[in-house]
Amino acid sequence: MYSQIESNKRKTTLLIIIFTMFIIAIGWFLNYYMDYGYGAVVFAMIVSVVMTLVSYYKGDSIALKSAGAVEINREADPYVYKMVENLAITSGIPMPKVYMINSPALNAFATGRDPQHASIAVTSGIVQA
Repeated sequence: MYSQIESNKRKTTLLIIIFTMFIIAIGWFLNYYMDYGYGAVVFAMIVSVVMTLVSYYKGDSIALKSAGAVEINREADPYVYKMVENLAITSGIPMPKVYMINSPALNAFATGRDPQHASIAVTSGIVQA
């Protein structure tokens, strides 16, 4: 399991590096072929850094909002909350935030940059199944 986590972290880092290099290459292209000057490269670097930081620190909330997830607590849905709490205790990780997506689909996902910033979202369809 830990080797898979490390593999995912390496792949994510590689993807971020490739994305940043791609944006810088666009800036270089605008500088070299369209004579926009070095400002295009600097602008591209700033854009890539900002987008990378936003993705890293806010990617989980963006994913949850785009899915229409609503945070729930123990009182809102004790069954789901207790199930996630038991899984967290058994796994030895901090309790993640729990979200519900109003959808008949059978789906669930986890998001977050580390266990301290983790969230789990489940659909109402999977809870009712």
